[in-house]
Amino acid sequence: MPCLSRRGFLACAAALAPGLLACSGDSVSNAAPPEGVEILPGFVQIRMDLVPSLTKVGGSLVVPEAHVIVIRAAESDYRAFSNICTHAGCGIYEFTHPRIRCQCHGSEFDLVGMNIAGPALLPLPRLNAVLSEAGVLSVALP
Repeated sequence: MPCLSRRGFLACAAALAPGLLACSGDSVSNAAPPEGVEILPGFVQIRMDLVPSLTKVGGSLVVPEAHVIVIRAAESDYRAFSNICTHAGCGIYEFTHPRIRCQCHGSEFDLVGMNIAGPALLPLPRLNAVLSEAGVLSVALP
């Protein structure tokens, strides 16, 4: 069996890395949405009775498959935003009332999506969210 030099090994590894990364895909995109969440063409429907994280003010729900974060800003005020950080395109999965935070580089956004800290220069895109009398929150996708 031929011995591969360190230089040869590194050259092969560097040549193969882009191909392996391209094949890996986004592990989140293949996951099923959380219980009570249905992703439809053009919008996401959330059955509030099945999503305990939104029962209290300050609660949040991330739907990574649709690139959406929903927060309960007040008793009857639900807000939805794109969960893609405007700085480097990382997915945002953290909300601690009253801030939405990107874990990648520390950008923070307020309850209206305005950037208030970190390197992001643009606000998060806000999405239209409407709660029906039946307790279903519909979020329009961009």
